[in-house]
Amino acid sequence: VTSDHSVLTLSVSSGPTGGTIVSGATVNATDGLASFTNVKFNIAGTYVLAVADGALRGAKSKSFQIVPDVSQEQLTITRSPVTTLVARTFSTSVVAKVTDQFGNVINNNSAITLSIDNPTNGKTTGIGTLSGTKTIVASHGVALFSNLSLTSTGTYTLMAADASLRNSTASSFEVVISPVLTTMSKPGVAASYTIGRTFSLSTQLR
Repeated sequence: VTSDHSVLTLSVSSGPTGGTIVSGATVNATDGLASFTNVKFNIAGTYVLAVADGALRGAKSKSFQIVPDVSQEQLTITRSPVTTLVARTFSTSVVAKVTDQFGNVINNNSAITLSIDNPTNGKTTGIGTLSGTKTIVASHGVALFSNLSLTSTGTYTLMAADASLRNSTASSFEVVISPVLTTMSKPGVAASYTIGRTFSLSTQLR
């Protein structure tokens, strides 16, 4: 219909969880033709689009693939350490990924190295040394650091780096001292106690 000048809007009919059109979803038809020339998505995956205006019957596209933007490769730390004990392996493994600008994982086998971020950024106050396997070759864009520890208490921020990709920093976390049992008082003056009966016992932690 060459006389139609409707406003047409694209929407996601089916696609990956959270997948949306971030730009170019609405255009004006010109002589019955609508050209969507600046459509962008935020999540990679398989999509089917729907197009509609206020009055005409809608239509759907065939399915198609959106792939990560490899020109925007960067490192992203997606799991940071939580409060941990000094000289103990982190209870939460650190996960670093090679992603595009929207967080889509890119199949990249980069060698990713974790280090303590520069204290001058104000987020790191500890003076400890990071121990464990600090360089991991990513598998399909994902590197898992599972045996890290720090030798001194304080607040720390870790940084992930690669020879060519943009660096990423984790959320700050605390390294604290583990309580240690130092003394235990005797449970009383008696030399023996009856099974099933209560008695007093105290300990001191530091």
